[in-house]
Amino acid sequence: MQSFDYGQRSLLSRLFTPRIDRLAIAATKADHVTPEQHVRLVALLEALLVEPLKDLRFANVPVKALSLASVRATEVREVTQHGRTTPALRGTDLNGESVLTFPGEVPTRLPDADFWARQGFDFTAFRPCHASPAPCPTFAWMPPSTG
Repeated sequence: MQSFDYGQRSLLSRLFTPRIDRLAIAATKADHVTPEQHVRLVALLEALLVEPLKDLRFANVPVKALSLASVRATEVREVTQHGRTTPALRGTDLNGESVLTFPGEVPTRLPDADFWARQGFDFTAFRPCHASPAPCPTFAWMPPSTG
């Protein structure tokens, strides 16, 4: 956070001494948690950054935390078992096997050190979902000019 200058400036001073006047921080790989957990993922990110972002908030720099996935690797599903519906994720692991999983609940605050040891996490690495071979509708491929 110390690599940049933060705070609001006047229009003229923006030209000569630029500063960052707002900041967005993202929790990535959000496609690895079910949609109802995104709020908790953002809350955990905000809890982790309370101390590092204290100076920015004191300087009235708006900070927005969000969750996102740059590449979608899972699809949201629901599993009904014993009359109870649970959100789940379906994806393809690195071996090409289809996987259906509930990744668990995201804590809203940083757990203690013992939590990580006793929890026994085993996260699945997913392949990105298959995309259409057609070009993205907002971009068109243009052949290189000859000449």
